[in-house]
Amino acid sequence: MRILHIMPDLNPGGAELMMKRLIEEHLGDPRLEHRVISLRGLGAVGPALQALDVHVEALDLKSTLRLPAKLLQLARRIRIVKPDIVQTWMYHSDLIGGLAARLAGVRRIIWGVRVADISPDMGVARNTFWIRRVCARLSRHVPTRIVYVCHSARPPHERLGYDPGKGLVIPNGYVVPPEGAEPGERPLRRELGLPPGALLIGSAGRNSPQKDYHGFVAAAAIVAAQVPEAHFAIMGREVDWDDPELARRVRETGHAERFHLLGERRDIGDCLAALDIFCLNSIQEGFPNVVAEAMAAGIPCVVTDVGDAALLVGDTGTVIEPRQPAQLAAALLALATAEAPQRRDLGRRARRRIEEHFSIAAVAEQFAGLYRDLMRS
Repeated sequence: MRILHIMPDLNPGGAELMMKRLIEEHLGDPRLEHRVISLRGLGAVGPALQALDVHVEALDLKSTLRLPAKLLQLARRIRIVKPDIVQTWMYHSDLIGGLAARLAGVRRIIWGVRVADISPDMGVARNTFWIRRVCARLSRHVPTRIVYVCHSARPPHERLGYDPGKGLVIPNGYVVPPEGAEPGERPLRRELGLPPGALLIGSAGRNSPQKDYHGFVAAAAIVAAQVPEAHFAIMGREVDWDDPELARRVRETGHAERFHLLGERRDIGDCLAALDIFCLNSIQEGFPNVVAEAMAAGIPCVVTDVGDAALLVGDTGTVIEPRQPAQLAAALLALATAEAPQRRDLGRRARRRIEEHFSIAAVAEQFAGLYRDLMRS
């Protein structure tokens, strides 16, 4: 089976890295051949896949004015590739890739929905709302199946008009790394110059209203006042001291020297493994990759009840309501003041939960089963 994946771009993100893990897991299966087309550029994920001898190309779509020409170009490329299945991964590629695949005569098309829902206060581009509505109307005609990354994503999309007869849920899958080193041996802690006995609480994700980093800083200020050994690391695209509003809020805590705004990191796995506690304070999510990655690294988590975050952590972490800095501070304080063995036990249980329920091997087999079902139809 030849599967052609179509992505909006190949910069590192949840969907892009999940696709990469899926392809890597299938590399040893001679029944499956994966190819990738990016509507824009190759990013960092494209060369990484090419290094694995996966065929990857980019259309370099930079302007909506060029969209009709690029749609036809994509359809021509699909005809040349002759895929058995076209799999698209997010709203923009669902629409453009789905239409191009139909123009190219492909009958088996899988759409991918990667968020639970979107709202104006999430900083989402206005055209994304329009594209989602168009996809809802086309969902009865273009895709064969619609794969939602989380259970919480399916109801709002079906209320919007997505075909309920085509939906199924396949979560993200993860590679569980070997057991981590002791805190003092972890590179990030050395890089930050943390003193012995420091407690590192971290969060990660791009800088957007959806992540509510302002609320995280407010909660961290309460923790910092009561736990002198606590430090706070935030990593993600544009999460740095160049953000004037975020920097101002950190300075106003009176503990700016204990906050580390790290920006985008290529060593996110090592960064998460260096933490003592991970915090997701988002107001909106689908299936939060970074929580699963922290759990896989054996880090106990505090998460807001958004998307499938609560389903993901189960009884291995703490779940709070979004937009509640005082509640978040209380949850972080409970873990920060717990005995270290208690935190380590929670981390081991979190790691085991990822191994048992969200391994990439199990998720890759779900996708392989979907491909087989489509080929029989």
